[in-house]
Amino acid sequence: MVLLVVVLVALAVIVLWLFNLHHGIRMKGQAQDGGDAAALAAARWQGITLNLIGDLNLAKALALSASVSNLPLEELAAADELQARLCFVGPMLGLLAAQEAARANRIPDNPFFAAELRAHADLVRAEALTPDLADAAYENCLEEYADMIDYVCDSGVPAYPENAHFFGYYMGDHILLDPGFYSAVEFEDWCWFRLGHPGLLESFSGYQDWDELPATLETMETGNSEIFGLGLAPRDFSAQEDPDRVSALNGIVADRGLAYGRAGGVGGTDTIRSGITNVIRWYCYDGRTWTEWSALADTGWERFPIEGRVREEYNYAGADAAILIDLSYSDPISNRPSLSYTEQNKLQVDSAGVSGGRRISWTAAAKPFGYLGPSNAPARPDSGALVLPAFHDVRLIPVDASSAPSGGAFNPGWHEHIDMHLPNYISSGGGALVAGCSYCDAIARFEQPAVRSEAVAWLNERNSSNELVHPCWYPPGGGGGGYGGTRRGH
Repeated sequence: MVLLVVVLVALAVIVLWLFNLHHGIRMKGQAQDGGDAAALAAARWQGITLNLIGDLNLAKALALSASVSNLPLEELAAADELQARLCFVGPMLGLLAAQEAARANRIPDNPFFAAELRAHADLVRAEALTPDLADAAYENCLEEYADMIDYVCDSGVPAYPENAHFFGYYMGDHILLDPGFYSAVEFEDWCWFRLGHPGLLESFSGYQDWDELPATLETMETGNSEIFGLGLAPRDFSAQEDPDRVSALNGIVADRGLAYGRAGGVGGTDTIRSGITNVIRWYCYDGRTWTEWSALADTGWERFPIEGRVREEYNYAGADAAILIDLSYSDPISNRPSLSYTEQNKLQVDSAGVSGGRRISWTAAAKPFGYLGPSNAPARPDSGALVLPAFHDVRLIPVDASSAPSGGAFNPGWHEHIDMHLPNYISSGGGALVAGCSYCDAIARFEQPAVRSEAVAWLNERNSSNELVHPCWYPPGGGGGGYGGTRRGH
């Protein structure tokens, strides 16, 4: 009888454990499905928007053609403004579509995501980031853009734009602008310092040793959205074209159904002509953004672990979309408390007495793809600099091959820290660090001589054969970033 009771109890424990395990697996699958769907939805809108802007470039060329040569050039100003607006509206529709895709996969709204975006919208609306922001886009650009962010937040934000590049960001590198610094201090990853910043642990003596922070972005030169930006630039020039190039453009015009005769409608004879000398505004790919896809380079010891080579027509960095999903939940059986996103990112989580919670995060990235020319001789979409309707598909890509920051996922308070706390610390020292800011706590800990001494001792520890016990060596061939490999690879 006693044996039977023991067996029944054991079976009950196993059943409960399996139930909890199944619940965790289901939540992980839910986070992955939601993140992947959201990234694909955002990237699809990037491709749609690029094609629309390319269509407008073609429409301008048609407007300058012989059959409508009497069209006043002032009429093209409306197309200029429409293209400028599309650089914001298209990506924001992508952000909205990402929320709908995440919600369709049962991802709940995350109040911390919404609060972060809404706070940034307030800064944009107040022009607190850069005084010249509105000059490069269109009238009321800032206010309308901030309103679009607020509109998305009003509906809830289950999916955070992981690769947003907010206006006012610093334009250079600095160790205190790298989330890896704070993570290394938190988890005592002293090899991060040895490999990435050798000698710093030994030489640091105080805040005066830090370099000055780099300059911040003062102007929005190309009028791109911060969120899911397209990397485009308006340029004023004449579009004199050679006959072969014009023939190719007219092929695109026909494929897109843009060849409308003045009198006959669809199927008309309007085509782009050679030698267009009128100087007007064209939207082009910004060469600083649309480069070779170096993240997938197959040379060097930090090469990305892929099979084969990236096909040339797809070998471009540019528009992509990265999404973060975060799920916090409690065990259905033990009912242990879930951790809020903020609590999870504090350095003192364990001491807070809430270590029983569960949290699942998933970061996904996607990218629109396409090519110019016939399928048997494809060329990169940006091969001619001018934006043309060239995007046909969208695919998931590795997060580490996207434009998402290498430091990892969104962290509440990060922007506040680098915008407000860090400049004061660099100029005034530890007295400017803010209580309750986990990043400030990490800096304060790093400043303690005893902490750095222990780190140096750990790095220099040797065995009886006088070999380093902790050599901080990482084998070549692994994927991702420097200083010890990537922290995420999906």
